[in-house]
Amino acid sequence: MAAEVGADRVLSYGEHDDGEAADADDAVYVATPTGRHLGAVETAAELGKDVVVEKPIEKSVERARRLREVCAEAGATLMVAYRLRAEPAFLRARELVKGAQSVR
Repeated sequence: MAAEVGADRVLSYGEHDDGEAADADDAVYVATPTGRHLGAVETAAELGKDVVVEKPIEKSVERARRLREVCAEAGATLMVAYRLRAEPAFLRARELVKGAQSVR
């Protein structure tokens, strides 16, 4: 994936958690499985990074609240992203659904 998008570097979860390359990053985009968001956000906030989390924000309301608290306590900006809308398969499915609705 890194080669495909031309990424300069890729960090493992462990390298990220250890703060490797933290000085080079302004923010962290969390697109891990939903149940792993909180841990990644905690690390990013501790490193003083703003955070973008892929939707859904977490797997439970309690974990989502904790995620928000962690960022607030660290003074980190928290944003939720929803990239699926731009995926070709999603766009095609949407076209098909709209087409089916107009037939009715």
